[in-house]
Amino acid sequence: MWLLVSPSPSPRRLAHRYTGTENVSTVPPGEQAVQLRNAILPAACQPHAFFDLELVDETRLAGWQSGLEWRGTFRKPAAAAFSAAAHTAARGAVHCRNGA
Repeated sequence: MWLLVSPSPSPRRLAHRYTGTENVSTVPPGEQAVQLRNAILPAACQPHAFFDLELVDETRLAGWQSGLEWRGTFRKPAAAAFSAAAHTAARGAVHCRNGA
């Protein structure tokens, strides 16, 4: 299982920290947080899940924008969602279906 999260656009106030233009569709930051949570919790039930995300967005807008922070250490809503889901999984509080 390989899980990816959609990128969220960088805020206009941080535009100077990025180069180029987006080359894929983005989702609002809150939706990215929901996607991240909805990916981590089921992944906790899979023995061979691979979760691919960046901690900080790439400078290039054509690069990975699925980070937990925008450039310049400004946290996205996804950072809190990641933390909460990871803590839930670490506590063993994820209810897996069908024994998986």
